[in-house]
Amino acid sequence: MCPRNVYFLGSALIVLLAALGPFTVSAQTHMRVTPSIRVSQEYESNVLYRKNNEQSDLITRVVPKLRLDLEGDRGHARVWGRLDSRMYQDVTDLDAVDQFFGWDVDQRLSPRFSVYSEGRLAYLEHLDPVEEGFGDGRPDQRRLQAQAGLRYALTPASSLSASFGYLELDFSFADIEPANGRRDSESRWGALSYVRNLSPRDQILASLSYQETDFSSVGSGLVGLASETDETLAGSIGWSRAWSPAWTTRFTAGLRRLESETEAADDRTLGLVGGVELTRTFERGSLSLSYERESRPSSGLGSTLDTDNFEASYRAQLSERLSLKILGEYDHYRSATESRLETPLGSITIDDEIDTTTLTASVRLDWRIRKRLFTFVSYRYRDQSSDGVRPVGEYYSHRVMLGFQYAYPIGPN
Repeated sequence: MCPRNVYFLGSALIVLLAALGPFTVSAQTHMRVTPSIRVSQEYESNVLYRKNNEQSDLITRVVPKLRLDLEGDRGHARVWGRLDSRMYQDVTDLDAVDQFFGWDVDQRLSPRFSVYSEGRLAYLEHLDPVEEGFGDGRPDQRRLQAQAGLRYALTPASSLSASFGYLELDFSFADIEPANGRRDSESRWGALSYVRNLSPRDQILASLSYQETDFSSVGSGLVGLASETDETLAGSIGWSRAWSPAWTTRFTAGLRRLESETEAADDRTLGLVGGVELTRTFERGSLSLSYERESRPSSGLGSTLDTDNFEASYRAQLSERLSLKILGEYDHYRSATESRLETPLGSITIDDEIDTTTLTASVRLDWRIRKRLFTFVSYRYRDQSSDGVRPVGEYYSHRVMLGFQYAYPIGPN
């Protein structure tokens, strides 16, 4: 077994013990184990995600998963593991097996007080560059994300919660050169939020959060990027309202202050965050429209990343066995990058800019053949363009997928 798999399995075992440790087992606790498998055949028109010299291919995907559920009178605990195997017919260099492990624990300690923990370990091979909005390479990635928190009911209509989290990203060969727009990083954050129900229809939310992210130094020789620390302080308020059983809205607005510190510079920015969402519920489906605005430290070159996301989704239960999902999404990423060029005469600061737009449209049909057997077919179109000083990651692609999924739960429902 290779060292990276030993590291992954060892970390997964530690997380398993930590996740299940706080869960109180009693006579009312029920356990259910659910093995499942998903097999699909895909056609991708541009597997290399290039603007020119596109390469299409057929992809066979096999995804086995095992999930353990513990349900008790005071809460629940879920632990799961999944492998995602991708086999390409022609471009076999892209063959990969991604590994995932996750947990979700929620425990009520008293009528007013509860604690929770959730997280995920992942090892990704040949990382899809679309995930971060820019970059045209496929480095491997190891990711650890975990958070824990507590909730306290102040009154029957209000509650206060606090949460703490950690995120570690480790890219292959990133210690030698930027992994095509990515750097190793560690993030720590904490958040405090207050929720109050003003009426059966209205709810307000106020939150305050702080995050610190350390980016590693990258490069050698004449070209290098210094280590960097980003600090983010954000505050927001929100309001949600159910106008009727069919119509609901949600509004959030706030400010986010980012401070980036390197050996060469100390930069501060202030950005707007927030969003709006409109949901219409039908007898057998729902329609949702949303917009989200965010400013955050970027995993690419340690810069500030401003994102705008528009999303429209429609879900419908067409019959007892047939369901439909349609999704449209528009993402705009803007990253103002400051890097340092090391020369024999000293350091030169270089300003750069990435301005990337991604448009995604997809449709999916699911058909329940038997109680535990499903089949599905889907289509996705994605177009990524760039208008920045340094165009990166421009491409478009079509993907068609046909597959089956089978799950066999063992234990009480």
